[in-house]
Amino acid sequence: MGKPRRPRSRVRYSTITELAWAFLNDAVAYGDDPAEFGGSRFALWSLEFDFEIGTGRGVTKELWDAHGAAVVQRWAIEKPGTRPRQWWNFEAPRCDLKSYPTDHTPPDGRRWAEPRRRLGGTGTPVHEIAASVPSFRFGIPAVWFEPWEKPAGLQRGDLLEAHYADMARRGVPIDPNDPPVFEAQATYLERHGLLLPGERRRLTDEDFTPEKVI
Repeated sequence: MGKPRRPRSRVRYSTITELAWAFLNDAVAYGDDPAEFGGSRFALWSLEFDFEIGTGRGVTKELWDAHGAAVVQRWAIEKPGTRPRQWWNFEAPRCDLKSYPTDHTPPDGRRWAEPRRRLGGTGTPVHEIAASVPSFRFGIPAVWFEPWEKPAGLQRGDLLEAHYADMARRGVPIDPNDPPVFEAQATYLERHGLLLPGERRRLTDEDFTPEKVI
């Protein structure tokens, strides 16, 4: 897949930097070179982790609150039936995931975004079997159980050994012949009544094709 093109916009850079606008539009990601958008790696780090050193402010959340509506309006025209990553982080419907341990509440008090519905397939997300903070990407679990090899020096009876052994008993790795399948983004948006006016007309049957984790 080619690198996303720089989004065109009429945004006033007196209110948002070019790097921040690109980040909200998924045109630059953590690990990319931010110099193309006139920014620094430190600024990109702050955007990725929604944290400003010194103040602790959620800078990305503040930017989304101010500019998210404009981002989604443009996005829905160019990529109907989908949403950018920060929409999933900050604006997707919230839910109470009661199956998660209580210490997995997001530290800023926000509830987790409701995941996309799983339709089938074989594989276990790590957060379902371990004391691990849930991690989602575009509404789909991002970290899945994989078989592990016992690290050198790890002794039988160690807490870490017991932890991995417990995961191995309950976890199932992804089956490449039967990978986990989730509803399409378009299905999720339509189910929640979140498609913008006119967006549904631009969608085809292909946009509602379930998505496989591979």
